[in-house]
Amino acid sequence: MAITRQKPLTRGEVGDKALIINNIGELYRIARVLSSHVRVQILYYLALYGELSVKQLAELTKTPLPIVSRHVKKLEQEGLVITGLKTGRRGLRKILKKRYDRIIVRL
Repeated sequence: MAITRQKPLTRGEVGDKALIINNIGELYRIARVLSSHVRVQILYYLALYGELSVKQLAELTKTPLPIVSRHVKKLEQEGLVITGLKTGRRGLRKILKKRYDRIIVRL
């Protein structure tokens, strides 16, 4: 698997998007999503590599593909990742990108 590492954004760089959590309901929702180590690993690898397929994420996290797909769906539902389709050698494959560079909690 050939994966190239993305250059990390530095503070204030163009493209730096933050999810700002201002209330307790949002905090509970995001905390529940981030309570899974697999979902945190997925976000970590997307931050590190920029764009990955579900299969690549399964290999990186050493997690079975169906389980990674379920975690990806949860991240999609909560708006933490952006998904799309790309043409692969054997049809379409699902590609993910992170939506935010930072999560800020303001209490």
